[in-house]
Amino acid sequence: MPSPPTPRPPRWERDCPRNARPCARGRSGLRRNDFGAEPRLDCWIGRVHGLEQAPLPATLADWESRNHRLTARVRCTRDGFIEATRAAVARHGATRVAVLMGTSTSSIGETETAYAQQQDGRFPEALARLLVHAPHALGDFVALATGARGPCMTVATACSSSAKVFALAARMLQAGIADAAVVGGVDTLCGSVLYGFNSLQLVSPEPCRPFDARRRGLSLGEAGGFALLEREPATAARAWLCGYGESSDAHHMSAPHPQGLGARQAMADALARAGLEPAAIGYLNLHGTATPANDAVEAQAVAAMFPIRCMPVQPRAGPGTRSARPGSSNRYSRCSRWRKACCRARSTARSAIRRAGRSCALRRCSSRSATR
Repeated sequence: MPSPPTPRPPRWERDCPRNARPCARGRSGLRRNDFGAEPRLDCWIGRVHGLEQAPLPATLADWESRNHRLTARVRCTRDGFIEATRAAVARHGATRVAVLMGTSTSSIGETETAYAQQQDGRFPEALARLLVHAPHALGDFVALATGARGPCMTVATACSSSAKVFALAARMLQAGIADAAVVGGVDTLCGSVLYGFNSLQLVSPEPCRPFDARRRGLSLGEAGGFALLEREPATAARAWLCGYGESSDAHHMSAPHPQGLGARQAMADALARAGLEPAAIGYLNLHGTATPANDAVEAQAVAAMFPIRCMPVQPRAGPGTRSARPGSSNRYSRCSRWRKACCRARSTARSAIRRAGRSCALRRCSSRSATR
C-alpha cells in the first residue's frame, strides 16, 4: 500500500528563510542559563557546546581562556580558513598582512576568575597570565596563530566592533598599508556581560523575541568568526566588500536616537561608498536586540532607508532567533547568518557586501555560534 503523501508545509514556513525555519517552528539554540556558579541569573543564553573540554595545546597554555578556546576552534575547523590565511602570509609577506579583531569583552572571564581567587591582594600564580588580562589579547592571539605580522589592532565598540574592523581593513588596503587583512570577532560568556546587561534591565527572563509586541529584552550568547580580505585576490573571491558606513551620533550613553539617525547615517554612507541605491539591496540583517527601545528605533530607521515600495528586501533579525553576542556579531553576519542582540552601540557600522563589484575581496570566512 503506498504511503500517504507528505503534507505540504504551511505558507508561512515556505516563505521563511531556510536557516530561520527551525526558529519559526519554535526551536531555538537558546537554553536556560547554566553558566557559572550558582546562584545564576534567571535568563536564557546561547552557549557553545564543549568549550570546557577543549583546552588549548600545552604550547599555548599562557593564552588559556574561554575566548581563545573558541577562537582556536573556529580557525582550526571551519572552511579551510587557517590554510587560506597562511597562504596569504606566504604570498604577501607576514608584515603585509594585518590582523584586525573586534570584541567587547576579550578574555575578561579569566580576569573575573583571577580576582575572585586573589591571595593577599594578588592573582594566584596559575592565573596571573598577563597575556590574557588585556583587551588586545584577542588580536595578539590571532596574530600568533596566523603568522601575520602586519598592523594588529583590537576594536571594542560593543555591537559594532566586528563591523568596524571591516571598515578599518578597507581603509588600510586602499591606503597601501597592507595587502591583506584577517578580520573577525570573538566574544564568549562571562559574568560581566550577563550581570552588566541585567543591571541595565535589558536581559529577558525568557527567550528573546525581536520585533515582537511582547518582547522583554535580549538573550546573551557567544560566537566567533573570521574573514580574509585582500586587495587583489589570488583566486576567485567569495564576495566583495563594496562599501561601509560609520557614525557616532552622541545622542546618549546607552539609548539610541529616537529616529535612529546614527544608524541611518551609517547605512547611507555604506550605500554611497558602494555606489548603490536602496533598491539594489536584497537582504538586510537587523540588529534585533528584542529590547523595547532598540527594535522600535531600528524599525523606523530601516523603513526610512528602505521603503518597501522600492525594494524586495528580506529583513531578518539574527539574535531573535538565537542570542546576543556582543563584539563578534557584525562579522558573523557578513560570512554566515549572524547578528547579536547587545546594546545600542554609539558607533554604528554597516557594510554592503555583494557578489560582484569592486574594492576588497572577501576570500575566506569561518564562523561558529552557539546555535549553528
